[in-house]
Amino acid sequence: MENSRQKRKASVLEDKIGSKVAALHIERVIGLSPSNNNTVSYCPGNCDLLCYPAGPFVVVYSSSTRQQLQLLRSTTSNHALSCVCWSPKGEFIAAGEDGGDAAVIIWSFSKEKLVHELKAHKYSVAALRFSPDGKMLASVGAAHDGQLCLWDWQAGSLLWKQGAGSGLASAAFTEDSSHLLAVGKGLFKAWSITSNAQHQLRAKAAQGSNSSISLVARPVTLKELRNSNFIDVCMAPCQPAQPHGSNGVYALVDSGVLVLMRPTGRVIDKSVNLQVSAAFGLSASPTQVAAACAQGVVRLFSSKTLAFRATLPRFVARGSEAAAAAGAAQDSMFPDARGCSFSPDSEHQLVVAYADQSIIVWNIRDLQKITCVLSLSAHSGCVWDVSPLNTPVLVKSGQQQPSRAATCAADGTIRFWNLAADAAAGSAGGRLLAGAFAVVCRTWSRGTAPVWLQVLLCLCCKL
Repeated sequence: MENSRQKRKASVLEDKIGSKVAALHIERVIGLSPSNNNTVSYCPGNCDLLCYPAGPFVVVYSSSTRQQLQLLRSTTSNHALSCVCWSPKGEFIAAGEDGGDAAVIIWSFSKEKLVHELKAHKYSVAALRFSPDGKMLASVGAAHDGQLCLWDWQAGSLLWKQGAGSGLASAAFTEDSSHLLAVGKGLFKAWSITSNAQHQLRAKAAQGSNSSISLVARPVTLKELRNSNFIDVCMAPCQPAQPHGSNGVYALVDSGVLVLMRPTGRVIDKSVNLQVSAAFGLSASPTQVAAACAQGVVRLFSSKTLAFRATLPRFVARGSEAAAAAGAAQDSMFPDARGCSFSPDSEHQLVVAYADQSIIVWNIRDLQKITCVLSLSAHSGCVWDVSPLNTPVLVKSGQQQPSRAATCAADGTIRFWNLAADAAAGSAGGRLLAGAFAVVCRTWSRGTAPVWLQVLLCLCCKL
């Protein structure tokens, strides 16, 4: 009897809390998901906008105003997101979920509206790529999934699916959308897409056909790299005056070898040793290629010749500043550079995602004087506590006291946050939230919740 009363009370409490949470409006998310080679992406149609995953949210961020413009999330799932990408014209954003029964989610950027949730992967989605013509979307399954899927994303239909192995890492289309490439641990595969397939996608999908597209496997000549572990592959767009395929396809070996393939992505043209212990991600522009590597190294090369151009400055990981200032800086103090993306309009900026869950936008207009334009950072370890800062400060007549908080974490740092909605550019803007912690604290223990969630929940609980 006592147990049934307790259950009824718990049910009533959950209903009350649920109604409050349903009305909760989330204004800001501090932090981002663990970094990889698909963590951050510039908008092709607007060099001011970039997006990145933060738990179940996709954050659309303006680098000029330094504000979060949109927070996009699934309406049916609370899965964390692992990768993001923009459509070729910057009209849509796609994101892949982490965890079991993972979905590929697509939103309309202009309408801030969810368009499709595509499901074919049993486990996490590691990478996403739109075809240059915008008609297809490739999704790459992470470890324990290993599926490579091709979608008619506008119709919400699966066109083709093939198991490529548990070591699958990334995929890319050639510039004319005629070939699909996939790379991973000990594999580099290429498929040609039939010439009339693109014209028949919509018609066959409408008829419910399961064979609306045909892909034919093509041989790839890798020479001495045939057993290498490829970690990333990408296509470099051509300048308006150049013919399609002028820059070829680029692939990256995890041991630190950058490879230039011919336009079809099936024959090696050139390769260069990056002189690093490990490599993680690629980005290519019409004139240069960037490789994100271990110990914070990011190297730039000419897109046509792979001639070395520059190395970006490195910064010391948070918590190691004191040792570095004492002259003890070592490679282990620099966080790995996990992914990067060129600004599409000018190539004068490169955004880099680092292993300590920070993002830096670099100005590379002058390779002799590369400077930091913007830095986004939060805690890189579990957040242990948060405390409001209630000490009054002098403000103008009629203004409210600023909303501020301090957090401490396992990364060895204490951070102070300006959480006001009207915070100045460059600060962590956003009002404090309340009432959400009681709902989700039963799902994660305090020490195991994702970093982005712990910051959010601590703010909700304490303030």
